[in-house]
Amino acid sequence: MSFKDFRARLAKLWLFSPILNVPMPMKKKKKKKKTRGTVRCTRTWIDFVPLIVKSPQPYRWVNRVGTQSLPDTAVQGGRDTDGSTIFVGRAFHEGDMLPAKVIPEKGVAYVCHGGEEHPKHSYEVLCQGEFAWQFASNGEVPADAVVGGQTSDGEPLYIGRVLHSGSQTIGKVQPSHGCLYIPYDGEELSFKDYEVLVIH
Repeated sequence: MSFKDFRARLAKLWLFSPILNVPMPMKKKKKKKKTRGTVRCTRTWIDFVPLIVKSPQPYRWVNRVGTQSLPDTAVQGGRDTDGSTIFVGRAFHEGDMLPAKVIPEKGVAYVCHGGEEHPKHSYEVLCQGEFAWQFASNGEVPADAVVGGQTSDGEPLYIGRVLHSGSQTIGKVQPSHGCLYIPYDGEELSFKDYEVLVIH
């Protein structure tokens, strides 16, 4: 009996005998190499993960209410006349999303609109990211300026600051108006020269 015939008979015994209940060792099949781009391929899936979870923005906005504590990564933007730290924020007012100065000790964010300063107890604070302040004037903003809000008409508003009466205060840069507006002492004040928050 040839070895080939012996192997064939052995295979029949292995498959049909009730006694031999152990799977017969089979020849290992070569795995077909899967092409890149299929989600079934582990390597390809790992390659896709960073594209799914990575945010196009290197920063985020976090909701806060009243005196709720701010995240450790909240971005500082200035200092009030009493020495309180001012953080970069934003809040809704009459259909506009406006850049705001957040003062945690007071549990409020201040925005300016229509010539007046408006306190907001529900707001967002800017967190994470690496930023720098860059000088600008007459409503101009650098290409990498951080958008901090938008008017109801769709015009983007940028985050700016200026030193006024001993307070380095956050406000909104509105390009169409050619200036920075800040909320200060109940009023909306305008400045032609200011600093703009940019992504570093």
